[in-house]
Amino acid sequence: MGIKIQMFDRGIILENIFSLISQLFLSYFLWKGIYGGRAVLNGRTFFQMINYIVLSVGISNIFIYPNIYFMSMDIKSGNIAYTLLKPLDYQMQFIFKNIGIIIPMSGISFFSVLIFRIFVLQLEAPVNFIYFIISTFLSFLTVITFDFVLGMICFWTENSWGINAFKFAIISFFSGKLIPLDFFPGYLKHIAINILPFSGIVYTPIDIYQSYWSIKNFLIYLIRQSGWIIVFILLGRYIFNLARRHVFINGG
Repeated sequence: MGIKIQMFDRGIILENIFSLISQLFLSYFLWKGIYGGRAVLNGRTFFQMINYIVLSVGISNIFIYPNIYFMSMDIKSGNIAYTLLKPLDYQMQFIFKNIGIIIPMSGISFFSVLIFRIFVLQLEAPVNFIYFIISTFLSFLTVITFDFVLGMICFWTENSWGINAFKFAIISFFSGKLIPLDFFPGYLKHIAINILPFSGIVYTPIDIYQSYWSIKNFLIYLIRQSGWIIVFILLGRYIFNLARRHVFINGG
């Protein structure tokens, strides 16, 4: 179902490709201006930074589907009642639907990055390709399960604007989407990379792509990120059960 949603309208596909390629070119010229002819900035060469930004934009574009908005609309209209009456696990349906959405979005990101690679800059090859694929999949699961938690809050707020703004701000800042987390000052860098789960969305997959990771370090990351995904699943299920018992849905 998720795949069909994304492939239904060709205009949306073309819009996503154009949007992603535009972001890549704008980011390239932005960081070119920031470097201003310097060879290295905070330990990264311009080539390494552009590779980081291209991967960041490509990964971030895969999970742009407005889940929270559509959940809030279903809650406000009461349409969610039809879903709850079916013999389905709503949370698992949400997760697998979004995995389906991610599949064509990954193709769009790959195509757009390929265009940038051909016409602008040769990108570096991955150091740990298998680790990178696993880490990227975990990053998607982190966003999906976090979306479900925030979407459940819409049972009480009914409006998703503030929640979406919160999600965009926290993920953009603490995931490394805007700037690499190693650019942060010491204490904030430690919290962002080693404590919060959001570094696993963008920064860590790219670090795995660009730097050598031992199997020990990767397993530690795997355990930590999987643990956060389980926490978000359990928290989302808990809030969902509260909502089913105590919240009245307008129109349903």
